Amino acid sequence: MDKLHVAAAAAVLATATLGAAQESRPTTRPGGHLVAFRPGVTINWPQRQVEVAARVILRAGLIELLVCSPRIREHESILRIEARPYHVYQALGLIGLAPGHPLRWDEQKQQPIPPAGDPVEIWVRYARGGQAVTVSAWDWLARSDGKPLEEKKPWVFAGSLTGPDGSFAADFEGTVVAVVDFPDALLAVPELHSADNSELWLEPNTERIPPVGTSCTLILRPVKPAAAGLTLRLDRFARLTVGDQAIEPDELKPLVLEYSRSAAQPLVRLIVSPETARPDVDRWIARLKDWGVPAESLVVQEEGSSSLGPHEPEALRALVRTRVELGGELMKDLTEQRRMLTERISRSTQTMRTGIDAGGQIVGRALRNPAKRLGGDQQDAAQTQPTSRPVEGEP
Repeated sequence: MDKLHVAAAAAVLATATLGAAQESRPTTRPGGHLVAFRPGVTINWPQRQVEVAARVILRAGLIELLVCSPRIREHESILRIEARPYHVYQALGLIGLAPGHPLRWDEQKQQPIPPAGDPVEIWVRYARGGQAVTVSAWDWLARSDGKPLEEKKPWVFAGSLTGPDGSFAADFEGTVVAVVDFPDALLAVPELHSADNSELWLEPNTERIPPVGTSCTLILRPVKPAAAGLTLRLDRFARLTVGDQAIEPDELKPLVLEYSRSAAQPLVRLIVSPETARPDVDRWIARLKDWGVPAESLVVQEEGSSSLGPHEPEALRALVRTRVELGGELMKDLTEQRRMLTERISRSTQTMRTGIDAGGQIVGRALRNPAKRLGGDQQDAAQTQPTSRPVEGEP
């Protein structure tokens, strides 16, 4: 993937406008452990994983994706999901995963930058011989050159891209899990692999893949142990975000209500931007409690710092108070600097006024008596003329 391909993909994203479809509300499945977040997307809270309904659509041929959504990628992907990639993105954010970035172009070095993000394990569950089996997604892949897949790196939560109009690139391009260079992939391998047909490096491991049409469950879970509970972030504009995308309260409320009712030990982590105003933090804490989150199950944490533990109003107030005090000291310094600058400008202005007044008086006298001033000038000029001395020999 060269710079031209990256730029072209960005241009497509900027002009794409996706219609918003009506979405069904989340429901709790029997047992109180699986929450159907959006159509085709389930959050498994005890296992800290996202489960997505999928179907086998390809078992042979060179591929560019492991998973696609219904758009234009079915001919080069092993699995297809019906869910919106954006909803998968949201679910991954809710279990605590942070997106990184898909393929990028380094202008300074004039070279591509591989995808990055929180590492993710991808598994596939399906029925075989009447029993459910779960295999690593890598088991369904093989190198096109016949060499063994020696190092099976974790996938990364690249996060795709969001266009100026709010459209989500993976929704439009169908790039859910990419195995080659795509600048809009939701998940990807953390290395560079050309998307040119002559250089595609992977193909399906046909003998291990069930027949086309087989229903499967795609399982996405953190490689590192994810923080327990539901993870939300409050940005400096007092918006709740999942990953780095804002989520509307009407979308979030049903999920929080179901989670609070279904989880044996509910835990909601609210990560707060240092720039968020205290009243906004308190307002969201109150709202989460209204949605069924017990006070002892609410953990408030400032972005980039250690947790304050279960919601402790005094600890939070102390944190906010410290920031207010620091801000107050800064304002005092700025006020003093402004006062000194004002005094300096005032003194300079007074000096200028004094000079202008003196000059005005001189000009005024000259205008009132120009003849006298002219005579005085002539007299002064006569007094300054040198005295003539006779030259020897002159009469």
